Amino acid sequence: MATGAVASALLGSLVDALLVVGAMDLNAVAGGLQRLRAERALARLAARQRPKARRQETSRDTVTVDAARLKPGDRIGLGAGDVVPADGRLLEVDGLEVDESALTGESLPVTKALESTPGAPVAQRTCMVFEGTTVVAGRAVALVVDTGDRTEAGRAVALAARTPPPAGVQARLQELTRKALPVTLTGGALVAGLSLLRGSPIRRAVSGGVAVAVAAVPEGLPLVATVAQMAAARRLSRRGVLVRTPRTLEALGRVDTVCFDKTGTLTENRLRLVRVATADGTVLAPDAERAVPVVRLAARACPQEETGEGRRVAHATDEAVLDVAPPDDAWTADGERPFEASRGYAAAVGRDGGADADGLLVVKGAPETVFPACRDLPDDTTATAHALAGQGLRVLAVARRPCRTADVAAELDADLADLEFAGLIALADVPRDTSQALLAALRRSGILPVMLTGDHPETARAIALQLGWPEETEVVTGDELVAMGRRDRVRALHGAAVVAR
Repeated sequence: MATGAVASALLGSLVDALLVVGAMDLNAVAGGLQRLRAERALARLAARQRPKARRQETSRDTVTVDAARLKPGDRIGLGAGDVVPADGRLLEVDGLEVDESALTGESLPVTKALESTPGAPVAQRTCMVFEGTTVVAGRAVALVVDTGDRTEAGRAVALAARTPPPAGVQARLQELTRKALPVTLTGGALVAGLSLLRGSPIRRAVSGGVAVAVAAVPEGLPLVATVAQMAAARRLSRRGVLVRTPRTLEALGRVDTVCFDKTGTLTENRLRLVRVATADGTVLAPDAERAVPVVRLAARACPQEETGEGRRVAHATDEAVLDVAPPDDAWTADGERPFEASRGYAAAVGRDGGADADGLLVVKGAPETVFPACRDLPDDTTATAHALAGQGLRVLAVARRPCRTADVAAELDADLADLEFAGLIALADVPRDTSQALLAALRRSGILPVMLTGDHPETARAIALQLGWPEETEVVTGDELVAMGRRDRVRALHGAAVVAR
């Protein structure tokens, strides 16, 4: 079309040239306006969520700056609730746990440490923190190693932003042009040649040939397609959907498979207390009458910490327990210890029933830490914990023992021993209320839903069953895919409904 417009202009047919150029310009402007509108909306959203960072100027002085001002070599402080502003190597760690679900798909917080992990994949680099992840517990100091597009998150965004190959109308138009071009040029040349044979002037003969060639190209079709896509994009914008590239709308009509990131999309990306096991091994719902004493004890071992915004729970697990715990006005806390990965449990010392009541130590922590410190542990307790963990749940043990309140710090810091086992609590990142209905609607429409997650395969299968996938659902892992050849990989993905870590 551009060649035809130039030829028409050179031959004096300015009107024809302007019409062709106008059609091309309208198509380009329409697509550009849609992309500009979407980019501006995204920029406004990004401006509202511009992250901050606490940069350490000296060993004592810390200033709050925009994350965009960080550079490699800066030291940053991190605390519970912070969004990590850049990729960094940990220098100091105090019970640090990070939610990396946005980057790796791992739904449970990752415990960080100082030991180096050379050659490890991103999900196993426990000595690193990554931009966009969230600190859920503890404190740390990190050395910035990468910012912006050079971070792990930035590279992932860059990969997603790569220009896809032509598809749909664009591909069909290119195919039509490729096939029709020889015929069009031949027809134009034939018309020009016949005109010359009849004695027409060269100018008129060439003009006729160019007119035939240009007329054979459907210059209005791209404009019509772009206008239709813009109209659809505007309708979607009323439902909160931003369309950056109009041709993606056309691709929606041909979708036969939809891949969902599990954490935060199909699930709430928030831990919830979903099961309680009593000391005798009975597994109950959290609101069951026999579960209440266990939940109340667990809530007592949910320490809060002072922040610049007041007191708040120190760990996401504690928040999940407190959400369902009943009021406990009789409990008076005298001292607390928040959960730390190095310790493996949280603890509290207090009195149940007033100032004259006996002291009580309450412990909530990892079963492998609490079980050895319990006396007369029921025989089936370990099996119950394994069964709950096999369902994709995070399991914590709850125990207690009488103690002295004269020296609270000594009681809290002493090695665990002589505990009375009270029960187990199990937490999970639960599915959203709308997820099952959405997946069922996709299946009815002939679209295959696939769940992507950084969870363990057994955890992924358990959650898939909750979301409505059948028992025979195939789960394939990233390691299995890497070990396969191209043909086997295609075959495995064709039959898999869940892709796990």
